[in-house]
Amino acid sequence: MASAAVAKAAQAAQATATTSWRVKVGIEIHARVLARSKLFSGASTSFAHDLANPNEQVALFDAGLPGTLPRVNAACVDQAIRTGIALRGTVHPTSIFERKHYFYGDSPLGFQITQQRHPIVSGGALHVVLKDNSKEEEAARANKRKMEEKQRKKNEKKAKKKKNAKAAQQAEKEDAAATQASVDADDGNAADNTTASIEYRSLPQCTVRITRIQLEQDTGRMLPTLDGQKQLLDLNRAGTGVMEIVTEPDMESPQEAAEFVQTMQTLLRTVGTCDGNMEDGSLRADVNVSVHAPGINSHRVEVKNLNSIRAVSRAVEVEALRLVTEYRDVEPDDLPTMARPAETRAFDALEGVSRVLRSKEGAADYRFFPDPDLPPLVIAEERISNLALTMPPLPEEILARLQGPELALSQDDALVLFHEPGGVAYFDQVCVELNKIPEVSKDGPSQAANWICSVLLGLGEMSLRETLHPAFVAGVVDMVAKEEISRLTAKKLLSESVGDLAAVDPRPIVEANAWFQINDDAVLRELAASVLGQLAATPKGRKLISDFHGGKDALKGSFIGQVMRASGQRANPRLLEPIVLDELRRFQ
Repeated sequence: MASAAVAKAAQAAQATATTSWRVKVGIEIHARVLARSKLFSGASTSFAHDLANPNEQVALFDAGLPGTLPRVNAACVDQAIRTGIALRGTVHPTSIFERKHYFYGDSPLGFQITQQRHPIVSGGALHVVLKDNSKEEEAARANKRKMEEKQRKKNEKKAKKKKNAKAAQQAEKEDAAATQASVDADDGNAADNTTASIEYRSLPQCTVRITRIQLEQDTGRMLPTLDGQKQLLDLNRAGTGVMEIVTEPDMESPQEAAEFVQTMQTLLRTVGTCDGNMEDGSLRADVNVSVHAPGINSHRVEVKNLNSIRAVSRAVEVEALRLVTEYRDVEPDDLPTMARPAETRAFDALEGVSRVLRSKEGAADYRFFPDPDLPPLVIAEERISNLALTMPPLPEEILARLQGPELALSQDDALVLFHEPGGVAYFDQVCVELNKIPEVSKDGPSQAANWICSVLLGLGEMSLRETLHPAFVAGVVDMVAKEEISRLTAKKLLSESVGDLAAVDPRPIVEANAWFQINDDAVLRELAASVLGQLAATPKGRKLISDFHGGKDALKGSFIGQVMRASGQRANPRLLEPIVLDELRRFQ
């Protein structure tokens, strides 16, 4: 009997080790509508830009006073229509506002007006182009291998110092545990041997289907006092228009979920229907996560109110890992006892864990019914058609233009500019200035994009339009292309000039600092001969030159580097290399 139980346990462990788990993710985006007044009242929404004191922009209806009636804000309706058009959804000529009942301090009405069953938009999809993280992932794997090799050598060294095998074995166990903890800390996640068993989908792009877009009211804000004994209520936000954008569970990795939210954020900003600022709550995401293996489907978990792209990715990863841990050791016969309702959890970004808030309510709990104070929302086809004519270029069109034959940007640079607020507009201004320069390089746009992404966007919280005049950036790009300055000088020039929006021409700065690149063959040859001659006059230098001629080609970079330093980093490396190699032959 005992041997049979052991065999069954071993078989279950083997099955667990080889089980392939997949994750399914659906997302609900809560996007605050860009409008001057609230959804059902005339109260201002300028509080969102810190232009009002608490409870200063609250209409009587927002406060839930008896006898007050809602009045639909047409501007909010138009913004929802524009969002639906951008997502290629179906804008319904008739939709219905309903009451969703629940009691909480930040909802003075005792219900929320929403569109759960008859939304203003249904269907549609968002195409998401994913960043290529293969280089970063390979670097992380290489770093992990390096750490493991370093720890292995450390273990061997410690083992040799031990006087008996038992002590050496104990030291190895302790060090192995320390290594795993170090690797897990580097990843920012708790250690768990199920990480490798979750197969996240890895594709260059994916399409996420949109279920619906519904217009609804936002709640107020409850803020705890410093002593934690009381809650302060600010109703400035109460009644603000919100678009809830619900997706199908089409995402199968943390990266897909995070980049879907980022792409949606950029689309809303492009269309002008939401400012997309997650840090101040204008855009919030709820992720619905479940895990699946052959014969096993977990319950669904909703993680609420994620306020950053990074938090979306980490929440999906942490929750998928937690669910796999919960279900991995369950026998198939025990699965019915695991059945449970969907639950709602909060994610703690500092600790990297989620905590239970409540079990997930169903429609019956909320007692939906049509709002008796609001008739059906009827939208004329002509209104929808007119709004469609005002739509700006959509994300797919923008990315296609950036990566097209005329601009030829790399996918990475195109995505960075696309997601950066104002990034594409700034880049376009630089291209306009490039076209004014005679005999400009054909790859000027792609080079400009590279400089913007690699230098200007790495300068902190400053927006691109606050960094440098587009004409200045175009001038630097042109000088590099014509080999008037080196790339190192260009980086220094851009970094040190940031904030000087009056500067439109980099040439005077280059002239004043004598930063022009040395392109004269005679000057370069004289410089190389001098440096190599001084080197050959020392025993160590003669040995290096001898080793180079003996087959150590890697020393070439050292010789070129010494000449570059002697030139103040101004020598043209393309011209310098053959000159240095030619001069080295004189010392054979």
